[in-house]
Amino acid sequence: MGSWADVVGSSGDVVGSWADLVGSWADVVGSWADVVGSWD
Repeated sequence: MGSWADVVGSSGDVVGSWADLVGSWADVVGSWADVVGSWD
């Protein structure tokens, strides 16, 4: 069962990393939206 715990833990780390990446992209997109909005 230990190996399953390792797999689940690793999956959690991967999901967390992807969440961070998506969050970073959301920040970038938000910044661009602000820039585009300021052009109007």
